[in-house]
Amino acid sequence: MKLGRYYHSPQIELFENTDNEVYVKKGGMYFFSDSSLFQKELNSSDAREISCGPTDYIAIVLVLGSFLLIISEITFSYYLIFNDKISTGKNDASTLFLSMGFLCINIFLHEIAHASWLRIWQRKPGNIKIRRKFIFPMIVVDTSDSYLLPRNRRLAVYAGGVMMNSWTIFLLWMIAPQYFDIVFPTISMVLYCLIPFGGIRNDGFHILFSVILKRESIKNQRSWVDIVGLVMFSVLMLYPLLVSLFR
Repeated sequence: MKLGRYYHSPQIELFENTDNEVYVKKGGMYFFSDSSLFQKELNSSDAREISCGPTDYIAIVLVLGSFLLIISEITFSYYLIFNDKISTGKNDASTLFLSMGFLCINIFLHEIAHASWLRIWQRKPGNIKIRRKFIFPMIVVDTSDSYLLPRNRRLAVYAGGVMMNSWTIFLLWMIAPQYFDIVFPTISMVLYCLIPFGGIRNDGFHILFSVILKRESIKNQRSWVDIVGLVMFSVLMLYPLLVSLFR
């Protein structure tokens, strides 16, 4: 199955999806355009078809499996919170330390996963940066090179961090279930990454606007997505985070 066509020359890189969306990298900048505008530069370029291979199928299975896993983990964590069934014992300084330690490990692994999926698809990840949006700190790796990938491969890049987090939470669940409530800040981080609040260009935002929606539909749908995403983001992230830290 064909996924698109990739063009490369010393001056420009261009990827054209099978649905005729065109992504261009020129002079270190990424933008959407029309391939006809670059015909002179592309005539001498090396063009190749991108087809679906075994790695694509493996990636889709991993993405779907990880989303099912993280939904189960979020559901179980909320069940513990709302039914007063947190069973690790004391919420003392050691519990807080373990929670923050587990969160920091997952933040690091999350960004490593984004970069790793880019490298699997032979694209180059950018630098890791620390940013802040409102009161929310963010550690991000530049995944702009993913625009030169087919939609399914972009999905693997954007969902890669959450995939990694879902498996670290699952391993803790299996190995040391008595410590499960140290995962609540990490669960909050996963929600922080997945809910497509447009004010923060998180993983969910990129999945929605770069993978699911077509380019021409983004402008009309973004405003209501921002509002719904902000409400979901605030409720689902802040409540379990506060409960886990100040219970």
